[in-house]
Amino acid sequence: MKEFADAQWGRATRALDSAEKLVSTDPDSAASRASYAAFHAVTAVFAVRGHAFTKHSALRAALHRDLIYPGLVSPEIGKDFDFLGA
Repeated sequence: MKEFADAQWGRATRALDSAEKLVSTDPDSAASRASYAAFHAVTAVFAVRGHAFTKHSALRAALHRDLIYPGLVSPEIGKDFDFLGA
């Protein structure tokens, strides 16, 4: 699972780098890249914890249920994740 987590984290950082480069010239594409970055970053966090999800909705539910509600992650992270539609 660590290799998968590392790969997901790499995808997240690459997507975020792309979003930062695009934000001033193509905001729609930047938002899309930011959404992918958030999705892959949260996927990596859960992979480290030994969990994998096949649906975006399941990942979102797990983020709120397992990380935000218990207080491990700020509710602002959940709002941002939801806003991006990740």
